[in-house]
Amino acid sequence: MSVTLNSVCRNCNNLHCLFEQASYYCLKIMAEGSRGTVALFKSSDENALNDDRYLTLLEENNFTVNLVPTLSFEYQTENLRERLQQPYKYSGIILTSPRSAESVNQAMADLLCAWKEMRHYCVGVKTGETAVNLLGLKNLVGQTCGNAENLSSLIVKDFQKGCIPLPLLFPCSSLKLDTLPRTLAEHNVPIDIVNSYVTVPHPHLRDFVMQLSQKKPDYLVFFSPSGVTFSLPYLKEFGLIASVKNISLGNTTAHALEEAKIGVSRICNKPTPEALIIALNSLQIK
Repeated sequence: MSVTLNSVCRNCNNLHCLFEQASYYCLKIMAEGSRGTVALFKSSDENALNDDRYLTLLEENNFTVNLVPTLSFEYQTENLRERLQQPYKYSGIILTSPRSAESVNQAMADLLCAWKEMRHYCVGVKTGETAVNLLGLKNLVGQTCGNAENLSSLIVKDFQKGCIPLPLLFPCSSLKLDTLPRTLAEHNVPIDIVNSYVTVPHPHLRDFVMQLSQKKPDYLVFFSPSGVTFSLPYLKEFGLIASVKNISLGNTTAHALEEAKIGVSRICNKPTPEALIIALNSLQIK
């Protein structure tokens, strides 16, 4: 059984009630024999308790799971909408997160047919699934690249083959890292960067971390550099850093931890639940 600190019951928005429910389920799982408590610091998704593959796979591997919603998103789509109305100016779209795909959907719920005939680039299986389900995009590449650095290498190769005659549209967060834009600029790949959403801390993040501190987690899993930035002050406040093993999804998130002088026990080479299980298993080998 998995637990989320954001799974407010249907008829109650009271945080105290929520925390009591989470505590009950955590104690129940521990009594049944858990391999350890894993806290996932990731974005807040609707239906995360039911649909999140990380929660499901961790539960199947006998880990107690606490989902700590770390990020929220505010979409700013006016400029993106203007670009989407002019598909003839572009060779395709770069999508580096499910939120970037969502921002496209927010800007234009029914994409023009011309976009659906193009080749698009995305990072991660979940981003690809979001692009297919929300946007109806079929010609997607890069889902298995694992990170922006690998995706940029793929784009450069396509550009050098003559597959990208026009700029690529790149909707992204205001907190985007410069890895992909820098690499593409170094190889003269034309892109049009549009800040289409703002990444902000989840409004209840401090409350979630305070409650998590009472559960004494064994592993903290970070999904993004911004998640590290927003959660670290509260993790330090409640004394959670020194007593746990930290796992990052990807090198950029690991770099954010290292910049904050926080030790990284394992780095998942891909943003997948399977890669996380491999990392956790390796930490338990004696």
